[in-house]
Amino acid sequence: MIEPRLDHFIRAMPKVELHVHLGGALPIETALADVERIAEDFLTRQARQNIRYTEFTWTAWAHFVRAGWRFDDQLAALAAARAWAKKELGIGSGIVIDIPRTVSAEDGKQVAQWAIAGMEAGVVGLGLAGPEAGNPPERYADAFARAWDAGLPCVPHAGETVGPESIWSALKAARAQRIGHGIHALDDPALANELARRRIALEVCPTSNLRLAGVARLADHPLPALIKAGLVVTLNSDDPALFDTTLTDEFLKCAEAFRWTDADCERLALNAAEAALLPPAERAELADDIRAGCAKLRRAGH
Repeated sequence: MIEPRLDHFIRAMPKVELHVHLGGALPIETALADVERIAEDFLTRQARQNIRYTEFTWTAWAHFVRAGWRFDDQLAALAAARAWAKKELGIGSGIVIDIPRTVSAEDGKQVAQWAIAGMEAGVVGLGLAGPEAGNPPERYADAFARAWDAGLPCVPHAGETVGPESIWSALKAARAQRIGHGIHALDDPALANELARRRIALEVCPTSNLRLAGVARLADHPLPALIKAGLVVTLNSDDPALFDTTLTDEFLKCAEAFRWTDADCERLALNAAEAALLPPAERAELADDIRAGCAKLRRAGH
């Protein structure tokens, strides 16, 4: 059982979340007008956890194919929700548009073009998600090249259910700025050294890994070993509704399982701030906000 002081600290501490999917399981009958409301509800729940900034992934291609929603209309709904949340809740956010791994290379290029076109409206990254096995990042190398040429960072999922070769591919084919999951990074010492040297952050999602990636128990999760090896680790919830978790829950579970201190929790929050797809000055301001908030909690005895 986690001690009450640390429990309070985790719940109250300012946080950043980088790997969380919005609307991946929306039913086809969902109306486009509902997307803004759904995004507002999501950002409200993020703000209640004292999350100061969040990047959420949106699979625009799925909604284009399933429901015929134009990307411009999808983006407008998300942008409106972001603006509302910033004004009313004080939470900043960015959109990661992801390529589903099951689409063709040509469709991947279309997704990249959408993401590039959305950069002025809050799109901060191009992702890659879906089943890793048999769907390597190399298939979408041209899409990632277009994003990089436009100044849009790439943040693919890799090393979740496939080994280190998937992460190497993400580094080479996508020039990944962050790695979604990356829990198999330690399977290759050379890869671990490369990730640590370049400070490429891993977006680790423990509960998701327990449900999907064959980690039998939280105690068996490689998260502590990743931290010990000097990798930049961030904590995330992945699909909160699907896995019945939140970022706060992830901190609480991990703090209990791995005997974290408040300083350990602050370090992971700072890692996320420093890995956010924001201009350097805004990243520094976000990190300062986390330090100040944690210091205030300590002064108050929490």
